[in-house]
Amino acid sequence: MGLTTAIGAFLAEMRPARVPEAARPILRTGFTDCLGVMLAGWHDAAPTLLRGMLPPCEATDVAGFVATATATAPEIGLVLGAAAHALD
Repeated sequence: MGLTTAIGAFLAEMRPARVPEAARPILRTGFTDCLGVMLAGWHDAAPTLLRGMLPPCEATDVAGFVATATATAPEIGLVLGAAAHALD
């Protein structure tokens, strides 16, 4: 089993009850940070270019894009990942 497969299997089996109490604030901070930089980078050049390559969608914000996009989940993930890393 490769590393990516092993990480995917680990995450697929993860349940909230298995997360150590000390790790929960770190996880909350990480997820909050990721969502924040995703929002901040949404109108950056890279995610804008990627959105332009996908099927037409009327939405101009992150939530509307995810809710109304006709793109596939991997395509949406690519755009959101680019937005999250745009300001790095």
